[in-house]
Amino acid sequence: MSRPVLRAALLLTAIGCGQAPSKDDDTDASTSDTSDTADTADTAQDTADTAQDTADSAQDTADSAQDSDDTDPTDSDDTDPADSDDTDDSDILALPISNDFEEDTDDVYQGLSAGNWGSIGDLLPNAGAEAFYSANGNSTGAFANLRLTKTLGGTIANRTYDVSFRIGGYSLPNALVYADFSLLRIGGQTGTMVWTATPDASPTGWVTWEGHYTPDPADLGQPFLFDAQFTLDAQHSVVLDGPVTAVPR
Repeated sequence: MSRPVLRAALLLTAIGCGQAPSKDDDTDASTSDTSDTADTADTAQDTADTAQDTADSAQDTADSAQDSDDTDPTDSDDTDPADSDDTDDSDILALPISNDFEEDTDDVYQGLSAGNWGSIGDLLPNAGAEAFYSANGNSTGAFANLRLTKTLGGTIANRTYDVSFRIGGYSLPNALVYADFSLLRIGGQTGTMVWTATPDASPTGWVTWEGHYTPDPADLGQPFLFDAQFTLDAQHSVVLDGPVTAVPR
């Protein structure tokens, strides 16, 4: 009958050996859990604040970029007067030109030269101090494709121009006529040139040739040119002079 009692004593001893948690340990654990919870809440709030700050900064950056687009004078969307997209060819002011037709370093020659400029007593210059003279004193033969290209100045606008210049002859019995010219233009390098009055030139006097010029888009904004190519037959002469005019309609 003694063995059951022994088992009960052993069981009681085993229960008494266990480490029971103290009240202080429970309090510390509870305090630690509460602090961690508060720290987690603070961290979440900080994260939310940072996100808001980031969003505000992004909005400020977008607003600044918008302000820059609205005020930047170099922005192609703005109405910058120097921006080629904001102006068109109709904005070119159409002004008349009048040129005395004097020698210039920009003159371009073909079969001719700067030596053709001068003043000859048979037919003195009509405008300025000099005119352009050329003659073929041979008894036979021709000087073909002689050419003078001269910049007159001004600016070609999107308008039709009435144009004119003076032509004559000297020393020889014959002066050039319109049929002797293979090219004769006042205006741009392209566009439409129509001569409406080309009376035969006198060997000893001036006549006026008149026409009208309508530019192509490629001519707009460019300076006016005088461009003449002609054939000078034997015993023929020509004198070219100003004023060379272009008057917008």
